Order: sequence, then C-alpha cells, then structure tokens
Amino acid sequence: MKALHVIGDSANFTNGELGAFVEAAGKLEFLLVQDVFPNELTEIADVVLPSMTFADRDGTYTNIERRVQLLRTALGPKGDEDADWRILCQIARRIGAEGFDFPGAEAVFDEFTALSEPYGGITYQRLQRETLQWPCPAADMPSTPVLYAEYLESHKIALSPMTFVEPPAHSDDERPFVLARGRVLNQPERQLGIQEVRGRNLIERDDIVDVHPEDATALGISEGDEVHVMYEGGGFYAKAGLSGTQRGMLSVTSLFGQMITNIERDRSPDPMLKIDGLPLVAASIVKVAVGAAAD
Repeated sequence: MKALHVIGDSANFTNGELGAFVEAAGKLEFLLVQDVFPNELTEIADVVLPSMTFADRDGTYTNIERRVQLLRTALGPKGDEDADWRILCQIARRIGAEGFDFPGAEAVFDEFTALSEPYGGITYQRLQRETLQWPCPAADMPSTPVLYAEYLESHKIALSPMTFVEPPAHSDDERPFVLARGRVLNQPERQLGIQEVRGRNLIERDDIVDVHPEDATALGISEGDEVHVMYEGGGFYAKAGLSGTQRGMLSVTSLFGQMITNIERDRSPDPMLKIDGLPLVAASIVKVAVGAAAD
C-alpha cells in the first residue's frame, strides 16, 4: 500500500489499540486525511482536507429506526471546511472521473434514491413535510413503520423461547437488598451541571438511590444522606432518596450522557462491549460518615 485517503470523524488512534497504525501511515508515499478536527494523523498527512461538522452542513441522515430526516445547517462554515460529498466530488473531477457535477446535497440524494429501491419514493419535498421510514419505493406510497407486517401470514417467523432469569436471592445478611439500575436520556426534574474539561462538556450530577422509607428508618438513613451501595463486582456513592415503593429494593437511574463519558475514557478496542447490563443484583447499602466518600 503506497497511498491512503482517510475519511473520519476525529478517530482516536492514540490509545495503542490499533497497533502501529500511525507509524505505518507515516511510511506511506502519500497520506490524505479528511477530518473535522486535528489529530495525530493530520499531523503527519501530506494533505489535510477539513470537513464540516454535522451542524455546518445540510443533507439527510437515516437513523437505526430506518427513519430518513433532513439535516439543516445550524451554524454554517467558518473557514475552509467543506461538506464531505463536495470534497469527494472535487477529487473525482480532478482525476478525470465523470458524473460528479452535483449542484448540491439534494442532487446527490436524488441519485441515491434513483439507484436504491427502498429509498425510491423519498424526496426532499416529502421530507420537508414529514420524516419517512424506508422501504418507501414509490412517491405515492407511505413509509413503512413496521417491517414485514404484510408477510407474516405466509412467512412465519421462527420464535425461540426466552429463558427467565431468576432475581438474585437477597435473604442473606451481607447483601440483603436487590438493586435495580436504569438509564434515561433526560430527567428534567433533577438538577445537573455542565463542566467543560479539555474542550468537552461533562455532566455533573449527584446520583440518587431510592430506598423504601421503612428500610431507610431501619438503617438510620435520612433523605439526602450520603450512602455507599455495594454489589458483586462494583459499587457507587450516592445520596439517599426515600421514594422507594418496594421494601428490600434499591433503585438508581443514570443518564446516557454519563455513560458516553465512560465510553470515551475507556481505552479498550470496543468499549461498548464493556457497558454493564442492567440485571437485578444483590446489594448492600450503608450510610457514609461525612467526608468519607471523598476520602
């Protein structure tokens, strides 16, 4: 391999998990990097082409629900950055390729929908009025919220039985409670702060673990007390809330934004694999002396 064109979104090549990729890239005869922010690859590239961020460009995007939505410019470019489709078209024209004279992102989308049957009936005009879910092969057809609905009678789906996982026993003295964990996108009733650390916004929020009032009384825990929750393989500090509805049950809810921060800090090749599941676990809870959590 003599040359490489890298199109990325500030990929992290510095955590050591991609082996000697950066070192190998430095030995290329020609390295072209197309990216949003400077990184270790842009420092050694022969040519750097700055890309727009999502907030600078227009176009469409399709989410994992198969929903196609318009992306409208929110900020606009501030320098030499450009849309990825336009950069690629300019490169194609300069090496003599034909068919890359698109006037805008809509024209690119029109060619794509002409070539991809599931998108055939989706146009910018329809997306101005509503979001659409592929397949939508014709302009006079609605989108498809549920896949395969009309084929279920003739094409039976093979179902596999689920295995019920018994909740953990919690009758022992060491871990007498069951901890239920959850995640939500937002909790507007809870206060939080945003702190900027090295150019990134981090969520600052006190965890609250909900305890049944009778359990709290037995443990000498009051509303707002600092507590330490422990379970096999982990634990956390939080403030006590006395809104639990079931005796013997503890519950805590975290934000997806906090999970993303943990993913970014993880140095493993695929940190998504290390995200804790949310099964019920046996746990214990104790009141923490003032200042002990910080220590």
